[in-house]
Amino acid sequence: MRKTRKSKKNTKQTDLFELVAHLEQLEQISSELTMIDALGQLELSTIVEKQIDWVELDES
Repeated sequence: MRKTRKSKKNTKQTDLFELVAHLEQLEQISSELTMIDALGQLELSTIVEKQIDWVELDES
């Protein structure tokens, strides 16, 4: 019986470590996606500004 209990405990510990590792990976991915989103918004803003400049040049 003791081996079974110890085995279950080790399995739970392993599961916990795996979950922590996955959580860290998800946090890293989330951080990267946030950065990409911010860059995407900046890039979109730059494109719109350039288009406005072109329109102003065409009207002159």
